[in-house]
Amino acid sequence: MINRITISTYFLFLLLTTACTSSKNTDNKKEASPELILARERVPGITIERLKKGNRLYIRNCSACHALHNPSQFTAQQWQPILIKMLVKAKIKDSTTKTLITDYLAAKSK
Repeated sequence: MINRITISTYFLFLLLTTACTSSKNTDNKKEASPELILARERVPGITIERLKKGNRLYIRNCSACHALHNPSQFTAQQWQPILIKMLVKAKIKDSTTKTLITDYLAAKSK
């Protein structure tokens, strides 16, 4: 009886450990995507989630008035004066929204 419990407990532990390890490996593969590596060279510490949020905010706030520019159309330095002007025109005052859009465009710039 004790052997069955011990063996069952061992296999349950092994199963849980394997499941957790597989999940972590999948997350690491996502984190190591070429898109994210390039984005982090331009904006250190940026995450896929922040890129996605920045993209959504860029589309929502900027396409209301004009056709969107491809972020890679400009360098990060070229985006800076454009953003200063356009964030005011779009009446974007929230610092988080400004940062997400700015980081997204910088990360995807040429």
